Amino acid sequence: MSAESGHTQAATRRAACTAWLGGGLAVIALAGCGGTAAAPTAQAPLKASRIFAQSKPAVVLVVSDIKADVTVPAPTITAEKQQALAQLVTAAVTQGRIPDTQQAADQLIAQAILGDPLTYLSPGDTQRTLSLETISQGSGFVITPQGDIVTNAHVAAPKDDDIRQHMALSAVQAFVDDDIKTTFKSPDGSAPGADVVAAFKRADTAFVAKYVAVGKLSKAIFTASGAAVSAASATASGTPAELVTAGEEFPGKDVAVIKTEQRDLPTVPLGDEAGLQTGDSLYVIGYPAAATFNDNLSKQSQSEPTLTSGVLSATKAAAGGSSVLQTDAAFSPGSSGGPVFDSKGDVVGIATASATDQGQAVAGENFVVGASVIRELLDRGHVTPRQGQVSQLLAQALDDIDAEHYSAALTVLRQVEALSPGITVVTAEMATSQREISSGRDKPVDQASGLPTTTLAAAGMAGVITLLALCALAALVLRRRERPAASAPGQGFTWAPSATSGDGLTWTAAPPEAAPLHWTPAR
Repeated sequence: MSAESGHTQAATRRAACTAWLGGGLAVIALAGCGGTAAAPTAQAPLKASRIFAQSKPAVVLVVSDIKADVTVPAPTITAEKQQALAQLVTAAVTQGRIPDTQQAADQLIAQAILGDPLTYLSPGDTQRTLSLETISQGSGFVITPQGDIVTNAHVAAPKDDDIRQHMALSAVQAFVDDDIKTTFKSPDGSAPGADVVAAFKRADTAFVAKYVAVGKLSKAIFTASGAAVSAASATASGTPAELVTAGEEFPGKDVAVIKTEQRDLPTVPLGDEAGLQTGDSLYVIGYPAAATFNDNLSKQSQSEPTLTSGVLSATKAAAGGSSVLQTDAAFSPGSSGGPVFDSKGDVVGIATASATDQGQAVAGENFVVGASVIRELLDRGHVTPRQGQVSQLLAQALDDIDAEHYSAALTVLRQVEALSPGITVVTAEMATSQREISSGRDKPVDQASGLPTTTLAAAGMAGVITLLALCALAALVLRRRERPAASAPGQGFTWAPSATSGDGLTWTAAPPEAAPLHWTPAR
C-alpha cells in the first residue's frame, strides 16, 4: 500500500468519523431542545394538595328533592261499633264492675278504644293532608364538559318504597303531635295525666300508621358548586339535572349518571382500579354534611369541599360480584357520590358506604365502588368520559405555578376564567400569580421551546462539554488507526455478513490485498 493511498484512507476514515460525530451532536442538540422524545417514565405521584386543586372544581354538591302529599282519614265509629260499645257498658253495669253513671260509661268506652283502636275506629270520609318534602344531599363529579355527572344511585335515585316509608313515618309523627295538641287543649291550662296522654298517643299512632297514604312523588335533582349554598337552598339556586341512568343501591352497583344543561365544565379523569395494590394512597373529595353545613362555620365555607386521605385497605367484591375497594380514608353522610382518586389524580372509584355495627359506623372501614362499575353505568347511559379544555388548561396553569412561571400561569388562568367563570381555585391562583409576579419571583419561559431560560442554558452548556469530549475521543481514535500494525504487518479487517450477530455484521480477518476498509451489508 502506497503512502498516498494510506493517507487517503486515513482521510476517508477522518471524514466518516467526523460525519458520525456531527450526526451524534445533532441528535444531542435536538434532545437538549426537546426535539427528540425521551424514553417514557412512570408518572410521579402527585401531592395531595395538587390533586385537590385540580380536581375540586369538578366536584359538586348533589341534592335530591322529593315532594308528596300525605293523607290520613279522620277516625270514625260506625253504627255497628257504637252498638258493640253500648253492649260493653251494659254488661259492665249489670255485672257491677262500674256504677251506672255517664262518667263511668265514658271512661269505659275510652279505655276500650284506646286499648284496641283498630277494632273500634274506622276511616271516615274526611281526609287530612300534609305536604312533605324530603331533601337528601350527597356529592358527585363531572365526567364530561357537557354536564354529565356521576354520583351514587342512593343519592340521585333512591328507591320509591324507601322514600314512601320515610315520608309516612314523618307524617305519622306530625299528625299524632297535632292530634295531641288539639285533643288535650284546655281553656284553663290544665293538663291531663301522663298515662292518659301516652295511651292516646299509642292508639292514635296505630290508627294513623294503618291508614296513612303517600301520594305521587315529585322528584327533582339539583347540583351546585363554587358558591355558598346549602342543601335546602340548592333547590332554588342550584342547577337542575336529569337522571340518565342508575344502578341498584349498595351492595348493588350503586352508581347514577345525571345530566345538566351546561357547557365547558371542569372535569376529572376516569382511571382504573385494576392497577391498585393494597397500601396505595387514596384521596376522597366531597361535601360531608357535618363539615359543610356547620352553624359554627361561615356560609362562604360551604363552597369548599373536603379532602380526606387514606390507603387501599383491601380489594373486595360486593355480594353481586362488582368491584369494591375498602379504605380507611374518612367519609360520612354527604360524602356519598364523591370521587376517590389514586396518586396520579385519576378517579378509581366512588365513595359509597361505611361499615356499621349495631347501627353505628365503624371508623376506618369504608367502601368504594370501583371505576369499572362507573364505566359500566356510563356505557349504559351512552356517556363517554372526556377531559374538557377547562381542566386541561387548569392543569397546565398549575404546572406553571409549580415551576414558578407565574406570568405564563396567569395567561392560562385568564383563559380558564373566560371559558368557565366563577371557579374559586382559578380566582385564588390568579391572585397568587399576580402577587408572585409583583414580588419578582416569576421565572421566564422560553417562547420557542417552552422551557425556562435557565434550563436551556444548562442544556447548552452540557452540549458544549459533550462536543469537546467527543472531539478529543475522535482525535485519539484517528491517531491510533493511522499507526502501522505492530503484530501483523499488512493485515487488515473487513466487514462480512454474520448470522449470529445482532445487526448481521461481524469483524473478520482479511488477506493483505484486502487491506482497504470497506463493509458488506447483511442480507
